[in-house]
Amino acid sequence: MAKETSYLLSEKEEWIAVDYFKVVCALLIVSIHYPVFASIDVGFSHYFNHVICRLAVPFFFISSGFFAAGKIDGKGIYKYLKHVVLLYIVYNILYIPQSFYRVDLGMVDKQFLIDTVKQFILVGGYMHLWYLIALVFAIAALKLMVSKLRLNDKALIGIVVLLYFIGVLGNSYKDLLMGLGFEWIEQYYKIFVTTRNGLFFGTPFVTAGYLIKKNSYRIKNIGYLKWSIVFLILMFAEAGIVCSHHNSGEKDMMFFTMPAAICVFLTACFIVQNKEKRADLGKKCREISVMLFGLHILIHFYLNRYMIENGYYMIEHTGIRYIIVVVTTLIVGIAIIELSKRRAFKWMKILY
Repeated sequence: MAKETSYLLSEKEEWIAVDYFKVVCALLIVSIHYPVFASIDVGFSHYFNHVICRLAVPFFFISSGFFAAGKIDGKGIYKYLKHVVLLYIVYNILYIPQSFYRVDLGMVDKQFLIDTVKQFILVGGYMHLWYLIALVFAIAALKLMVSKLRLNDKALIGIVVLLYFIGVLGNSYKDLLMGLGFEWIEQYYKIFVTTRNGLFFGTPFVTAGYLIKKNSYRIKNIGYLKWSIVFLILMFAEAGIVCSHHNSGEKDMMFFTMPAAICVFLTACFIVQNKEKRADLGKKCREISVMLFGLHILIHFYLNRYMIENGYYMIEHTGIRYIIVVVTTLIVGIAIIELSKRRAFKWMKILY
């Protein structure tokens, strides 16, 4: 780890280590969908996926809010939102074959089409792509609160804490609410499916990133790594309680996820890198993290189809399967990035 030299966050002039962490977070997201340790130890795999890996998406949200802070009042934020919306549309188009896989087109009725549109607008399209539309909503909500409503920091904190509290209750503690007679949550879930969305999940973390950047002149380097470890331990404890007593099917959000993710992000922020030597590496890490996130399920789908059609099945050992998916996605992603530098393939930049 690089030597820490900045006393205040505002003294930092580069954020290259944040880009390194983004690649790690993208790898953790792959493990959420294709658990890397499931064949080694089911118990360890469960906690790895529901604690360690669950910090990845909050890290991305916080990072987005952090870097959007400087342009939230200007027109630059609309360019950023346009980019994310384009990513959302393009990747949903790429995943259309998977959406219709094993569906007899003659049986696609009106309700199926309605559900597909609902999924795209209200839930977040194909599987992991919910993050992109949630990010759009969260950035838009932040701009509304900051630029239009002119809310101060205390008001912002109060709103996002309330939103996140509701989101956690509706996620990891959903069964508890149902048992206490809060039947309204069933009606909510019929429409929005989950509280892991732009309102209850994205907005709190994006706002946290914005507030970190805005108040960077107040934030001292007090050794956030040790606090990250403390809150991770508390996350493990909370995950144990949730699994043992509430048996919730969703464990994407827990109360200690918020402070843990913030501390991990600040840990990355205070790692000093040589801007002149490593700025290009940081840029490559940002691009690769997007490709890993966007393509890994697509890569797995077509690899699996190819192997089945040739008399094989995807490797049953989850660790080997994970490595195959990651390596293949990296090869395809890097190839796309390099090809997009040529004039004839410049259009490929829409993928990252």
